[in-house]
Amino acid sequence: MSHKTRVASRLFKLAAIALGMAAVPAWANLLGWAVGDAGTILHTSDGGLTWSAQISGTGQGLSSVEFVDALHGWAVGGAGTIVRTTDGGITWSAPTSVTSQNLNGVEFVDTLHGWAVGGAGVIFRTTDGGITWSGPLSYTSQGLNGVEFVDAVHGWAVSADGTVVRTTDTGFTYSTSTTGLSVANALEFVDTVDGWVVGSLGGPGAIVRTTDGGITWSGPTIFSQVVNDVEFLDAVNGWVVGNAGTIFRTTDTGFTWSAPGVSGTNQNLNDVEFVDALNAWVVGNAGTILHTSDGGLTWSAQVSGTTQRLSSVEFLSAPASAPEPGMLALLAAGLAGFGLSRRRHLKWLK
Repeated sequence: MSHKTRVASRLFKLAAIALGMAAVPAWANLLGWAVGDAGTILHTSDGGLTWSAQISGTGQGLSSVEFVDALHGWAVGGAGTIVRTTDGGITWSAPTSVTSQNLNGVEFVDTLHGWAVGGAGVIFRTTDGGITWSGPLSYTSQGLNGVEFVDAVHGWAVSADGTVVRTTDTGFTYSTSTTGLSVANALEFVDTVDGWVVGSLGGPGAIVRTTDGGITWSGPTIFSQVVNDVEFLDAVNGWVVGNAGTIFRTTDTGFTWSAPGVSGTNQNLNDVEFVDALNAWVVGNAGTILHTSDGGLTWSAQVSGTTQRLSSVEFLSAPASAPEPGMLALLAAGLAGFGLSRRRHLKWLK
């Protein structure tokens, strides 16, 4: 645990005492959202034991969801749809459309600075929390399926044909590289040099890796099923999910992969979110939500309450007995004083 994380944990404990809350474990991984077809947004405040629907205000399919804290979140989807919330999803803004293209990925590094990518290679950028968007930029004619930033400067997006576009200047300019995959579905970076892209290679699933920030790519490693998402907690430990209930894990940077447990479903799995080495959630077709608390050795199904295809899941670490939004805002302000922010996969950064 880093110095800033220790300080943040102590801050939460002190805040709990000050607010008269019962003692709770620091960084209990409980607050989550999942999005999918027909404007579906689901929310849990108890680690997925129960899920409830939130009103998105759109019938468009939603492809990606992003939260930077317990209050501020965004979701993007069909026909350029963008919705945002500043109260944890109690209310979502009226849908706006920045393009006729489908938007497939959204990424924020704080409450103001974010990017959205989608069909025909479009890239949009906001500096005011998604109130307005600039763009589109386009560096490939292929649709972009995912976007990842590890800080406000270094970012990547991956296109359907396996091309990666990358920026080292916040997105003002981009360069491209080729992964060798025939189809790329998602990407993951844990720092400015270590990254992975997953998809397929002429039929079977595949993953490739970079150790130079996406300039060159090595691999691929082949899987029997198409791989739809990848998640790494650090440069060593990672997971992939894919079609027909596929879940694999690596503990050696991706040189070897194993299936430590059985997912228990044949549904296509579309997104995976690990918040630590033990706890994760996976979403997929037909409303599938899976949870593990032992690092993927066993998986249990959670009741989503929907049969819609779920495409993206996001979890935050928060006090187990979460205060009301107003109190959450006070806690968030306190954390901001320590210079903490959060990127997509629960790594608390500078």
